[in-house]
Amino acid sequence: ASTGARISEFLEFKWEDIINGETTIKGKGNKYRRFFFSTSLQKEARDYTKKENKVGYVAMGKYGRITSRGISENMKSWGRKCNIDTSKMHPHAFRHFFAKMYLKKNNDIIQLADLLGHGSIETTRIYLQKSYDEQKAEFNRSVTW
Repeated sequence: ASTGARISEFLEFKWEDIINGETTIKGKGNKYRRFFFSTSLQKEARDYTKKENKVGYVAMGKYGRITSRGISENMKSWGRKCNIDTSKMHPHAFRHFFAKMYLKKNNDIIQLADLLGHGSIETTRIYLQKSYDEQKAEFNRSVTW
């Protein structure tokens, strides 16, 4: 949620990358993309890897590397346990969350497009569309005359 990574890119993250604060990964369309990790996440990863003696890929399970399907299934299972609509429990939701939160903090859609690995701002715009409830609430906050 703090990187804007696609699930396929997330699966390539290593603990060492997070601790170092950045990595470059070949992703969608054979394009290279740089990912930054916040200082707070770097510290958490450093503490966790020392305590749990972790190295290598972040997305590991009992039997080896987790697949994107495995992550999706785990998210749906967690959603059911927490009474969250399973249609909203998918890895790509974190990418949308990142886009919306980044734009709230930094009103630079060009940089956001770069961080998301988009060649076009129009692609980035899709991630920023508001839900019906968000549109209605914003409309009611704005239209007060």
